[in-house]
Amino acid sequence: MPSYYGLRHRFYVALQGDVDAGNFNFALRQKWQYTYRPESADRIYDEDDDEWSPRKGKAEHMLRTRLKVEYDINNCPVTPYLYGELYYNGKGMDKYRGFLGAEWKINKQHAIDFGALYQHYVSTSKYDTVDNFIAASISYKFKF
Repeated sequence: MPSYYGLRHRFYVALQGDVDAGNFNFALRQKWQYTYRPESADRIYDEDDDEWSPRKGKAEHMLRTRLKVEYDINNCPVTPYLYGELYYNGKGMDKYRGFLGAEWKINKQHAIDFGALYQHYVSTSKYDTVDNFIAASISYKFKF
């Protein structure tokens, strides 16, 4: 099973643009993500050699494409939105996410964001056990 809490280094470069169409806002973001996991003290079982060996360092490139749609309700502090995000590694699509949420603007500086996320893994290694999941989200935003 993969170690989710291991040390890793991550670097991003992203481009984003958006367009207003009436009360709708469409935003497209393209992000390149590089992740490096250094060699680790934990061990993994190698079925080919029938022995335990240290986990080797691993680098991964990921291209992430996200489309987000927001709807501005006139004279309402709540803005509903949804987005879909596709993750591509060097072998094809790795996973996708869908999120449905809403942001409640309490005033100009404070907001609460809440929603639900669905994540589905498309390609997995035969040695990893990966579960698709649904998660609830709530966050507080403070703008300086």
